[in-house]
Amino acid sequence: MMNMLTSIFQQLSDGILGNSSLAEFYAKNLRGSLFSGFLTLAAFLLSANTFIVIHLQKELYGTSLYHKKIKELRQAKPSLPFYGPLRRLSRLLFWTILFSLMTAIAQLTIGLYEDVWAPCVCIALAFIAVVFLSISFFAMSSALSDWFKQLENDAENEHQDHST
Repeated sequence: MMNMLTSIFQQLSDGILGNSSLAEFYAKNLRGSLFSGFLTLAAFLLSANTFIVIHLQKELYGTSLYHKKIKELRQAKPSLPFYGPLRRLSRLLFWTILFSLMTAIAQLTIGLYEDVWAPCVCIALAFIAVVFLSISFFAMSSALSDWFKQLENDAENEHQDHST
């Protein structure tokens, strides 16, 4: 099975890369950039993770409007977790950081092997990290959208209170 996969990867790389092998192309053009890019991404997300979670908890999930909304939703589903969306976002960011670190580390470990499977594993890890990053962006975008809606509602309520 492994020989068959190696053969398929080799044929694909010969067709796409011409005379250079996938391992050569990866070593010359991708490995260094993938290492530095994903190490930087992991470091940034690690430092931003706590900031994002704490501020969303304080500004969105810790407000009386959100508490009221959850109490209403718990009428229909009592097991609804209070901080469920925040917990899911935190876990998603954790997995994104983990896959980014694994991708960076793989470039300097697995990526040094000069066999066709090594660059495939490293590129696959990079793809998985990018998928997690994309999902994290969508989750943060959704949380920010909810926060902005709440800010609009707060501003409207304050405007109505001042106009009466």
